[in-house]
Amino acid sequence: MAGTTITLAPIVPPVQGGAVIPHSPRTTFVDAISHLRDYLGSNFNNESKRAIVRSIQAALRELTNVRHWSYLLERGRIQTNAPYSTGTVAFDYTGGTYERQLTLTGGTWPAWAGNGTVVINNVVYDVGRRISDTVLQFDDTITSVNDLASGTSYILYQDTFTLPEDFVASDRGFAEISWGGMEYVHPTQWLQVTRYYRSSSNTPRYYTFRGDPRAAGRMSLSLFPYPSTAATVDFFYHRRPRRLSLETYTTGTVSVNAVSGATTTVTGSGTSWTSSMVGSVIRLSTDTTNVPTGLEGSNPYVVERTIKVVSSATALTVDDSIADSYTGVTYQISDPIDVEDGAMLEAYFRCAEKHLSIVRNLKGVEFAHRAYKDALILAEEADSRSFQGRVAGEGGPYRQRLANMPISFE
Repeated sequence: MAGTTITLAPIVPPVQGGAVIPHSPRTTFVDAISHLRDYLGSNFNNESKRAIVRSIQAALRELTNVRHWSYLLERGRIQTNAPYSTGTVAFDYTGGTYERQLTLTGGTWPAWAGNGTVVINNVVYDVGRRISDTVLQFDDTITSVNDLASGTSYILYQDTFTLPEDFVASDRGFAEISWGGMEYVHPTQWLQVTRYYRSSSNTPRYYTFRGDPRAAGRMSLSLFPYPSTAATVDFFYHRRPRRLSLETYTTGTVSVNAVSGATTTVTGSGTSWTSSMVGSVIRLSTDTTNVPTGLEGSNPYVVERTIKVVSSATALTVDDSIADSYTGVTYQISDPIDVEDGAMLEAYFRCAEKHLSIVRNLKGVEFAHRAYKDALILAEEADSRSFQGRVAGEGGPYRQRLANMPISFE
């Protein structure tokens, strides 16, 4: 109708990324210790405490490796670099300022050169470290044993990249301009094509995994052909759970001021919080004397949150707002057991019980092993996250039931 004003609600678009993800309850390091103390019963002492902590750690390692759990899938990315060949080089195996010294004239070694490989006269040499803008040192194994005169041409490239610290395993990666994923090859096959076919491409076709030659305890990704541009490769990988280090921290008291509205700020008194507590779980009590326990304990916590930022020794920010005010109450900070409670937790507890039974040589070790296997089967079934209909035969609106297959056309 002419002249009628219609007010839309809301009148402004929503803020992108402004929503707060509600806190998900977590099982903590101290919860796991309490569980295994109950499992031992009257057998608990200082020696068994050490066995409990070992079992908690061992169970987390084992459960991580038995399956590619959906919860532990993480998206990763590596940044590739364009090859570099500006200027010329000279090489001194011995007698230079450094052993195995490669000196550049007419250029500047890029920052990533310490992770690179140099091709000279169709032979590849691994760089051990970048010493300066004009000096590299070859690896002590993959090196030349002969000096090279000044004016020698070369190509510097990078085909091996350090993977995330929590990397366990991965599916194929995807380059920026490829419609398909790369193909995995055995490390020996990668070495063969790298040594004999030394080619470059902006779309690597093959990849392999091996221990990182430059970072002890880490895994690396090696590509072929080596990347010819500065680009990215994305991949999903199976990660390790968050490391367990903080059992419990309860020093001082905390306050929350929610008088003017819910807040994510927690203030400490007599506390010495550090950045290492980011990612840990904080639980608040209404008590000013007794430390909060788990829900099954004598003083159950009333608020649980995950620490997102530690601003100072007496101030931190949590992942979800707290609606009520608290003044001078006790609290507890503990690392989370980094498993997904819905599918993985019971299998984790059974696995920890199994390890504790082995370490303490308990009589019920065979039963504990069977209980873990049963729980693991249920956990793997629960980790089947999609219930999309899947049938044999033609799709469409009139799909055949699997029970009716095969179909006879006689």
